[in-house]
Parts: sequence; structure tokens; C-alpha cells
Amino acid sequence: MEKERFPAPAPAPEATARERRMYINRVRAWRTRTLHALEQLCHGASDRSSCPPRAVTFLTWMLADWWSEDDRSRASGSPYNIRPFPAALADRSVEDDIAAVLAWRATFVDLLSDIWDVLGHPDLDLDECLWIGGWLAPSSNQKFCRYCLRPLADEDPRIAAHQCIYLGEVRAKWPTPPTG
Repeated sequence: MEKERFPAPAPAPEATARERRMYINRVRAWRTRTLHALEQLCHGASDRSSCPPRAVTFLTWMLADWWSEDDRSRASGSPYNIRPFPAALADRSVEDDIAAVLAWRATFVDLLSDIWDVLGHPDLDLDECLWIGGWLAPSSNQKFCRYCLRPLADEDPRIAAHQCIYLGEVRAKWPTPPTG
């Protein structure tokens, strides 16, 4: 069973309401298929590389749209601005729904980029982070911003060069760098 990859690219600001609705529906379908695939993939799996238990548990937790008080407390004390997967809300606009989902994804992409690089025993090792990252990877081979999933210009593919709208969301809880 292949990994479900995250829908990309994200709709451009000038996208029609229909295109934006179709995108959020693709994201919600991706989440449902991913949760189902995790159940199927790991049921009776003998090859731990195809189904690393800690990675599966973590990805399933990431995709939950509700966290316990203990989970929310741990997340609030974390330097990563993580939160449960945004539930579909009837009173939220499609634009806000897309922004919430892309901000959720951006903060987990950030977390996975360095949670493994610690002194001592990491919550997830590099291979587990890469395994989870494969599910969050864009479903296209085009060059995208790793956070907002907008196509990057070939002439300057740096995130800061295109002023990613989720960079502030990702860095919101980062410690202040030392001065001097």
C-alpha cells in the first residue's frame, strides 16, 4: 500500500470558490484515507520499516481532530506551535478552513524537521520523521514551499524569498535567539 501524499499545490489567492472548496475536500479525503491506510498497513505488519510503531502512533495522533487535556498541555509547553487537525466547522469559511489546515501541516513539518536532533533519546528518530514526512509530502513533484505549499520560483526557491504566510505561525513559539 502506497502512502497517501498531501494534496498540493494549495490554491492561489485568485482561485475560485469552487477550486478552494475542492482543495479542502481533497485535504479532508486525504486525512480519512491516511487514517484508514495506517490501520490497514499496520495490521499484522511484520516489516517494522513499513510500519514503524512510534511513527504510526505519532501520525495517528497528529491527524486526530481532538486531543486530551494532557496532549493539549504538552503541546502548549512545546516550542512547536502544534495543534490537533482542524475539524470542519460550519461557521468557518473555506478560506479559513484551508488556512487552518495548512497552518496545522506547516507546524508539524517544522516539528519533524528537528525533533529527532536532540541530546539523549528523541521522541522520534530520523527514519521515523522521514516516514511520517512522506505522508505530509506534496502530491506533486513541483518545487513547493515546505510550509504553504505554493509553487516556488525557480530563480529563488528559498522560503523567505516568497514571503511564506505560515512562517510566522511556524516560528510563533520558537525561543528567542541570543544576542550579542
